Formats: sequence, structure tokens, C-alpha cells
Amino acid sequence: MTSLTFIMPVRHPQSVRDPADQQRVIGQTIRSIAAQTVDDWRLRIVCNREQRLPPLPANVERVDIDLPPLPREALASATDMASTYVPANLDRGRRVHLGLAGLGPDDLIMPVDDDDFISRRLAEHVLARAAAGGSAWLLGPGYVFPDGGFWMRPASVDCYRFTGTSVIARLRRFPGLADAAPSEEAVHDIGDHGRSSSRLLTGDDPAEIVPFPAVVYRVNHGNQVQVDVARFIPDGERVGILPRRRSANPVKDLVHRLRFAARERPLHPLLCREFFGGLTPPRGPDRDRRGSATQAAR
Repeated sequence: MTSLTFIMPVRHPQSVRDPADQQRVIGQTIRSIAAQTVDDWRLRIVCNREQRLPPLPANVERVDIDLPPLPREALASATDMASTYVPANLDRGRRVHLGLAGLGPDDLIMPVDDDDFISRRLAEHVLARAAAGGSAWLLGPGYVFPDGGFWMRPASVDCYRFTGTSVIARLRRFPGLADAAPSEEAVHDIGDHGRSSSRLLTGDDPAEIVPFPAVVYRVNHGNQVQVDVARFIPDGERVGILPRRRSANPVKDLVHRLRFAARERPLHPLLCREFFGGLTPPRGPDRDRRGSATQAAR
């Protein structure tokens, strides 16, 4: 029987700014995944041996690895977006590959970033479509959630365009990835959702778009990779995120912010149950660290 394996590649503790807050975020993502409405799924958390994790629920297993950290200095000194994302995506791809042990070509896999949330209905939908012959899916509608907030807003473009938690496919749809020593191209393909989603949308068997909001993209926490590329993005409007820099025109800036505020959705219990594995929003950073974490995210 077909099952779905979520693979969560966790960055080396030395590659993040705040390892303690990393544990909070990972725990919330695990809780989101574990709320699936069917049982034919499992989650593999691929992490370094020294990584601390919360207690793991049923269907969740830890895969210990020994990959080195990404040097923080290299990310901070990058001169363009590509030189930031390429090493991060290759590291992500290597970790996903190490979580594939025992999976066959027709098994379904979904890389999940360790800071996002997914719909509790996602596994049920994908498994039903897989039983009907489907082999690949991309997440379309979704939400953007500021860490520690009490609202979120619909993303303004399909989520597979900007979040790594967006690609589901049978393993055979990732050429060479299951090899014992995959090529750098195969590793980069699974590590870079932009590359893999573009490829899966073409050909004789294009990926289906999941028709309902199925992912929540968390922003404004200090450990996200996007913090390193924020200086290369003058405006976050394309994913429904407030600009990280103020406009030179204060009136334009105010209109822009009011327009975004009009799209906000309060986190009522049904929305929380759908994505967060409970009836209340996930807590933000500890109060005594909130200021520094928020500033780092900006």
C-alpha cells in the first residue's frame, strides 16, 4: 500500500543563529505534520547527531547524520541571492537524500522545511490521488504567517514558487536521487524547490496542483534562510510579506501596508486546527528573547 514519507532536513545547529529557538520551531512543525487525518504517512527528521529534538510522536523517526555545518560567515558575506541559496539548497538536498533509505521508486516523498506548517488534509488528498494514478503534486494556495502572530494572510502567488514545503512526488520522479552517490545535479534538484517544481510541471505527466490551501509559510523568525537574502529583495510583496525596507515615498509605503493589512485572517480555532495541530496559534519566541529574534528577522 502506498504511503507518504515527509522528510524534514534540519540544518546543522552551528548553521543557525539561535539553536534553542530552532527546537521550538521544529516542535511546532512536527505537531502540524502529526495531525494528519490518515495514518499512511511517516516523518523522517534528518539531523546531525548533536541536534536536540522534542519528544517524537508516533510515525516520526530520527535519522542521524554527520554532515558539516554551512559556514555562517559565507552566507553573511554573499554578494547576490544565488551565492546564498546554492550552498543552502545543496546542503538541504544532501540531507533529504540521506533520509531516503529503504524507499522504493513508487514511494511518495515530500521534503518539509523545519519551520513551516501543512494542512491536516494533505496526506489524505495526495494518497487518494496517488491511488488514482497520480505521481506528483505541487502546493498552490497557502498562507503566510509571521512567527508569534495571531493572524496570517493568503499568499499572493502559488506557494511552490517560494517555499520548499511544496513538492510531493514518487521517488522515481527525481532522477538519480536514490543512487548511493547521487550527482550534484540530482541533489540540487531536490534541494531547490524552484528547480524541481519547474521540471515536474513539464513533460508528459505534469504535476497536479493541490487545489486547497495546504501550507503555511512562516516568516519573521531569526533562523530562516530568507534572512540572509533579504538584503537582495527590496520588496516582499510577491509572497504576501510586508516589505523589509521602507519605501522612499512614505505615502506609497503606507498604502502598501494598509493593502496588505486588509487581507489578514485572524487565527480562529478552525484555522489553527487545520494547520497547527491544535485550537490555538503556536507560541512565538520566549518573551525575554523576542526582541532580539524579531530584530534578527528584519
